[in-house]
Amino acid sequence: MRLVRMTSLAVVTAVAGSMLALAPLTAAAEPRQPVATAPISQVAEDPVPETEEEFRAAIQAILDAPEVGVAMRREALEALEIGTVEAMTYFLETGWQAAQDEDYRFAIFVIIGDPETGRAVRDAADAALEDGSLEAMSYFLETGRWIAQDEDNTVAIFVIIGTPGISAALRAAAVAALDGTPEDRAYFIETGQYEVE
Repeated sequence: MRLVRMTSLAVVTAVAGSMLALAPLTAAAEPRQPVATAPISQVAEDPVPETEEEFRAAIQAILDAPEVGVAMRREALEALEIGTVEAMTYFLETGWQAAQDEDYRFAIFVIIGDPETGRAVRDAADAALEDGSLEAMSYFLETGRWIAQDEDNTVAIFVIIGTPGISAALRAAAVAALDGTPEDRAYFIETGQYEVE
């Protein structure tokens, strides 16, 4: 199979900023703990390898990508260490998919494993794992988790608003956050609520 064809079929952009964070209910959507899951789509436009040197260069391009996942790096290095055209072809045509699956699943389990992860994020993560496709897991890591995080942040703000005895200033700040952007709500949950006097 041609490398161009391989990389264009199933590789999708991974994590926003190629960094994952644990996403608790009360956390802003701001990366804190990197879990690398970079895809290999950056080689999609490269020439199809024909010689051993070209195969090595194609795999090295994957290794040089920012935030390459642990499994992807392991399998790429093993293909280079074996060094045969057959081993490198197998990695570029097939092996990368299993490695990417492992990296995505690990990243999602890190999120699920945080006891402070909110219900919406947890449900979205479970749905991505249940689907099991690279596309579904990539979507969750890149986009879906942040949509779910905003849902969790919104719920957390309503909880604050519903707390008896909160100040008028805190209530006003919470309402303003609800009327704002996802970034506004994340900031309020992470920092803004503690800045209200």
